[in-house]
Amino acid sequence: MNRRWSSAIVLALLVTFVLKAQNYRKLYLVTGYTTTSGPQKVASNLFKVDPGGSTFEFVSELVAGEVGSLSTNVDHERRVVAVMSGSNEAVAFSMDAPEAIRRFPIPHEGFQTLASFIDLPGGRVAFALETLTSSGKASLIGITVVPLDTAAKAAELAWKNYETARTEGTWSPGDQKRYGGAIELWVKNGKASSRQSVSFSDKRINEVELAVPIPKEAASQSDGQRWGILVNNDEISVLLGLFDQSAGAGGKITLYIYDKKTKAWHSESFDGELSSFRGFGSWIAVNQAEANYVVINGVGQPKPVAKKSPGQSERQQILDPQDSYRDQATIDSLFSNYYPGIISLYDLRSGRRYRIETGQGDSEVLLVDGNTIYYRVNDTLFRAGIGPTAIQNPIEIARNPNIQLAHWAFLSGK
Repeated sequence: MNRRWSSAIVLALLVTFVLKAQNYRKLYLVTGYTTTSGPQKVASNLFKVDPGGSTFEFVSELVAGEVGSLSTNVDHERRVVAVMSGSNEAVAFSMDAPEAIRRFPIPHEGFQTLASFIDLPGGRVAFALETLTSSGKASLIGITVVPLDTAAKAAELAWKNYETARTEGTWSPGDQKRYGGAIELWVKNGKASSRQSVSFSDKRINEVELAVPIPKEAASQSDGQRWGILVNNDEISVLLGLFDQSAGAGGKITLYIYDKKTKAWHSESFDGELSSFRGFGSWIAVNQAEANYVVINGVGQPKPVAKKSPGQSERQQILDPQDSYRDQATIDSLFSNYYPGIISLYDLRSGRRYRIETGQGDSEVLLVDGNTIYYRVNDTLFRAGIGPTAIQNPIEIARNPNIQLAHWAFLSGK
């Protein structure tokens, strides 16, 4: 057998192996809608997609539409998903056994202000809620979800655990959280600390110093300045100055990115003062967004001429069909600000930066896995390669109305 035929056979075998590996790892989508204004009557469901594009299957209802969800948290490194329902029940499962769903009641007083994962000793991971009562008492309540144990019970956690809080970010407007889902930090004596209200009546505050790296721009500020961790995973931490007048100056937003491998800080600016961010390992995906309002004396005022996000006709699907007819809203009703359909993808390790222009406001990066990106445009799911200089060979792998409500994705381990 000559060398040319030998090489061709090896290449064919390699391609076959890759295709089989992709079919072995199923792609899952989680649908729903999270907002800062409480649970909306939108169901959270789990769907399975053949990455080769041959099937799109309903797997399970995570949260019923008449209940709605408060938050959805996904951690690709810890391989866990947790959805908090409006009935104070956590719905959790492992990405490696996504059809083995566990449900845990998390009773608490007051309302939820933020949800995240927290690393605990012994390799355990907790799904944690920050809560606030009407009297002003903040609490951190968690339940172990790695490993998944049906006998696990919710318990109050010490605020010192905040040091290991993890988040992959958010993607507006379908995945909304307070301060863009940021884990809030306060500067004190050049270090990071957390502050929690103890009582509104006598203005008592609990303060805990945290061993969390902050950039020199934060350490040099006066006490009381606030920063937010937008992304925190095993590879990077991404910070943003909260309520910083210059943070969105000139229609741009500047991120401070900490490389946990080299222990060095980098800064990177992106277009859009309301842009949202997701982190996948060392990759940061950015959804460009501009405000349709201006702030005057601390109050938001509509701009004289509001920009319309492109693709309005594609966003007429009813968001909450379980709600009463008069209260039902379309997906387009979420687009009060301007989303031009421009996605940026930045890799801290290589410094490479990419741009995807879909021409549709409802565009979202769902997953970055190695050199492959999965993203949706309205109700259509695409897979593309991340090349040396450009996003390459986008392939449509599924089209379904449920895809337009999908805001999170993962590949199963089997």
